[in-house]
Amino acid sequence: MTVITEHPSASVLGSGKCPSWCVIEHGDDQVDDIFHRSAYMQVGIPDDQVHLSDRDLKLTAHLCLPEVAEPGDENGFLVLDQGDLFGPYAELDVEECDQFIRDLKTFTARIEQARAWIAAKKEQQS
Repeated sequence: MTVITEHPSASVLGSGKCPSWCVIEHGDDQVDDIFHRSAYMQVGIPDDQVHLSDRDLKLTAHLCLPEVAEPGDENGFLVLDQGDLFGPYAELDVEECDQFIRDLKTFTARIEQARAWIAAKKEQQS
């Protein structure tokens, strides 16, 4: 996994300073328009392995917390997307994160099984 870091922010907002994990420089943003965002976490396939697409095959995630939160968003959420701020995305709360983690563990176990099968076939050919 790659963690993409950006400049940390120390902007002072209506409720005080940014959370320590916020990487956005808010500048002159209006309080109602401010979203705190963490550095991106990213997992992807190497570019030279992606076929039939001019897009990267990756999944990115970051924490998000609106400065002025709507009901239900006061605790922030995890945003999952494909590295495209204007593409499809999902906002996960705690329970949805827990389910996603369980799904990732199952996915990882299946990838490990598939890798073992490929390695065994390769070993047979040597």
